[in-house]
Amino acid sequence: MTTRASVNPFPSYRQMPQRVPAWAWRIGRLLAFGSAVALCVLLVVKPDEGLELWWKLAVPLLPLVWLVAPGLWRNVCPLAAANQTPRLLGFTHSLSAPGWYRRYAPAIGMTALILLIASRKLLFNTSGIATCVLISASLAAAIVGGILFKGKSGWCSMICPLLPVQRMYGQTPSVTVPNAYCRPCVACTKNCYDFNPATAYLADLYEEDRFSVGARKFFAGCFPGLILGYFTLPDHVSGAHDFGDLALCLSVSAGSLFLAEAALKVSVGKIAATYAGLAISLYYWYASQVLAGTLTGSESTGWFVWGLRAVVWTAAAVWLARTWRKEVVYRKRVVERAPRAAG
Repeated sequence: MTTRASVNPFPSYRQMPQRVPAWAWRIGRLLAFGSAVALCVLLVVKPDEGLELWWKLAVPLLPLVWLVAPGLWRNVCPLAAANQTPRLLGFTHSLSAPGWYRRYAPAIGMTALILLIASRKLLFNTSGIATCVLISASLAAAIVGGILFKGKSGWCSMICPLLPVQRMYGQTPSVTVPNAYCRPCVACTKNCYDFNPATAYLADLYEEDRFSVGARKFFAGCFPGLILGYFTLPDHVSGAHDFGDLALCLSVSAGSLFLAEAALKVSVGKIAATYAGLAISLYYWYASQVLAGTLTGSESTGWFVWGLRAVVWTAAAVWLARTWRKEVVYRKRVVERAPRAAG
């Protein structure tokens, strides 16, 4: 008889039931990749329609998907499909990523995401060509990473700019969808999110590499400020002072996390989760109006705006409570046992 204490609270993807057949995932990936290519064409041929579809519909919906069922996106993401195509077709070199890349790639991805968000109102929100180049270049980079490096280390599990956000919110999903790619696992990255999404982000925060831990803390801390700064930027950026205001928002937000860690008797995992919950709540304060404009024709459609806000804020509160409880279990089972195991 299996006792409650013997149940593994953090199963790997190989210990989770695969309820969706492999062929269904392959069809989903083909459709997702084809949609990305079609979007690039639309951005060139009919830029207004393409920009609205991407920046005012797809992008505002993605964080909610990552909060509720991140594994679904990980299994059909067009960038992941591009990255894994060389492995699927057998023309990857399967090289092990060099040490400098393994250490700095996550920070490079975080920086790329911050710079991308900062430059949206300056360039990407209004330029179909620029957005097409951005998506096309990302797909090409993912393919090159798949050709060179083994597993997902060339893009999805290390340097993808979207990965830091997925790791934060995907640690306690409402719906668990296990990784359907890596069979077999080739151990291509440390603290792999696809191998064990429940522990990957916490393992990041409690590892010994101070640079890596510092980068994770900074990103979690600056994320609410990044969102607030972006949405309060004028639609048409007029000068360096606008980016100065954005940088100030990031600095104050990130600094407050480090101050909270130093002043409060609360674990870093709980503090980071609180900032993540605040960030997505802030995001949908504004994104709900964007989606209302796209789906109802008016950003002031009150029932839609407040309904979506209520749904997201409730989901974020539930997510935060579950993440706090999980972090307690993780500390007892992993962090507090580590010194004894090492000795």
